[in-house]
Amino acid sequence: MDWQVTGHGKQKAALERMFAGGAVPHALLLSGPPQVGKRIMANALAAALVVAEHRVLDLRVLEPERSEEGKLRDIPIGSVRELKAWSALRPLGGRKAAIIDDADRLGGEAANALLKLLEEPPAYLHVILVSGRSAALLPTVASRCLELRFGELTEEEMDAFLETELPVSERALLAALAGGRPGAARELLGDGRLADAAAGLKALAAAMKGTAAARIAFAKAVAERERPEEEVARWLAYARSRLAAKPALAGTLHGLVDLYATVSEPHYNRRLALEKFLLSS
Repeated sequence: MDWQVTGHGKQKAALERMFAGGAVPHALLLSGPPQVGKRIMANALAAALVVAEHRVLDLRVLEPERSEEGKLRDIPIGSVRELKAWSALRPLGGRKAAIIDDADRLGGEAANALLKLLEEPPAYLHVILVSGRSAALLPTVASRCLELRFGELTEEEMDAFLETELPVSERALLAALAGGRPGAARELLGDGRLADAAAGLKALAAAMKGTAAARIAFAKAVAERERPEEEVARWLAYARSRLAAKPALAGTLHGLVDLYATVSEPHYNRRLALEKFLLSS
């Protein structure tokens, strides 16, 4: 099976055993940190399950939409109802597959509607949920799925991945900022974003050396970005990469772990969390 993703050998082997034995569950949950390759794995599994010439009709993808301001919205119940209606129609090939990306963004009604499908799925249907925040899933939905947890890539795996992406001179910074997440590395390679991320680290260092007012202003600026959790993820990855050389960073690292957990939840006050971290560091 061509997974088209670096690392995750145990997860690949588990899925290949299921596929070879005809025992792929009707509901799978691929969980773990964002941008480590879960969605690519889901795409590859779905492509293997569904006959190639029938994928247009026998493969369905649900994912959050974006508002006019570019912010992600929850997956609406209407999309789940459409999925249920689609799943009731027999496949043109032997199986149907549905991928639900960012499944933790299923609203309450949508999650309950999906639960009914997962409780009694048609024999030919496989639903693959992908989530970077599996704890935010409705527990009864998660309990109906076989969960495969993914982690960040090892240093060696990231080195192998980056060999094909960047000249040696730029790999160290990219590896530090991406923190074992190939998707984050690819994102940083686009449109000068690596330089922007490096500038963001300098801005963080300057804010932490500045006055309380400067720290509060910096917290506000970060909180207002489209994806502040990605900014914090880069801070966390960089701090981890520097810990061996600077053990004094341990306290900051623990604070960043807590901060990342908070800003990854959109219902929390991200600005307040950022202010708390910056003022206490």
